[in-house]
Amino acid sequence: MSYGGDWVRLDSNFDNIGHAMLTMFKVALTEGWLDIMYWGMDTPGEGQIFIRDFNNYWAIYFIFFIAVGAFFTLNLFDGVVIDNFGNETSKH
Repeated sequence: MSYGGDWVRLDSNFDNIGHAMLTMFKVALTEGWLDIMYWGMDTPGEGQIFIRDFNNYWAIYFIFFIAVGAFFTLNLFDGVVIDNFGNETSKH
């Protein structure tokens, strides 16, 4: 900022619980999750500038979250489809 730049808040952030939940929902849907993962890895702390690959352990967290989130979402979708199929076949 001392060089004339502006502090820009990213659309996907963890500034409050609402934004954090929306960000993680976006990650679970695998929509732009790589950018969010890289931003998480590059963030050293609140109010500090990004440092490239500052904390690589965040990559493990995001990959684990994707695996669990995708697995849960897929199972939920499969359960609804199978339940509806069972209801339709039992009516006839």
